Amino acid sequence: SGVPLSQMESLLSPRCRVVRGMPNTPSLLQEGASVFCRGAHATDGDAEVTNRLLSSVGDCYEVPEKYINAVTALSGAGPAYVFLMIEALADGGVKEGLPRALALKLAAKTLLGAAKMVLTTNTHPGALKDAVCSPGG
Repeated sequence: SGVPLSQMESLLSPRCRVVRGMPNTPSLLQEGASVFCRGAHATDGDAEVTNRLLSSVGDCYEVPEKYINAVTALSGAGPAYVFLMIEALADGGVKEGLPRALALKLAAKTLLGAAKMVLTTNTHPGALKDAVCSPGG
């Protein structure tokens, strides 16, 4: 993921058509968030094929290459942070007496539901958070 198009292109024959992509692990369940960018000689057809391929496992966006490293950090590594949150929420539930299997299901479903709310309501996550939090705790 950290190899820029210019480096890939410099190692290949001139005018070789290159596309750089960044899928993520939820692609395994057709819930991916992927991006790609075109090299200097990639065609509209190459972009269409890449988009079709990555869209088959989730959402796909064509972006300028300058965004690829940020995408790698956000949606490439992001699932690890979500897994950490699920683990921490479940651990808290277990500490309060819940069976681990139930705590894990509740934690995972909570994150899934919250993500769906962000994607479907067009409401800023901060506003959704404020709607859950009660004044004074």
